[in-house]
Amino acid sequence: MRWGELYNRPITRALVSLWLEHFGGEDPTRLAPALRDVEKQSEFFPSPATVRRLINEKGEAQDQLAASRAFEELVRYVRCWGSDRLPNYTGSQNRGGKPLYAPELPAPTLRVLLEMGGYEEVALALENGNQEQVHWLRKEFVRLYEYREETANYLAPTREEARELMEKVRQFEKALPEPAGVGKKESG
Repeated sequence: MRWGELYNRPITRALVSLWLEHFGGEDPTRLAPALRDVEKQSEFFPSPATVRRLINEKGEAQDQLAASRAFEELVRYVRCWGSDRLPNYTGSQNRGGKPLYAPELPAPTLRVLLEMGGYEEVALALENGNQEQVHWLRKEFVRLYEYREETANYLAPTREEARELMEKVRQFEKALPEPAGVGKKESG
């Protein structure tokens, strides 16, 4: 009804049905911002294609932002842990200092990093202070990260994901009832 008022157009059942057909299964967190943008930008009643284009543009921008944030996190990680990822110690190693081991990177970041050549590639660029090399590493990282996010359903799980899956299987297994006759001694 709101758009009927904004664009001076009657909202019919057929029109509502058409829009539901196009956007009924769309994630509301992606649809709502696109609809607000249409209201701000469009002088005429929009087509579903216009709204779809805005949803895709916003999704691409969010994907790039997520990839850029992942790269910044990777840079902080490599600066903290180095390319060798040896443990840091809370005191002198000789005086019983406790080792602090590097945490695992998130699976998408790790996959992209390994595809790019590993920790050493990023660490070398950072150590050398070569901003141009870091710039191109970032561009390549963002490109691969976005691609990996699109194709994530087709990849084998990482070690961390496999552990989580196995833990879920164990929890599921514990919840199952014992099969009849198992674990009971037979008298005879």
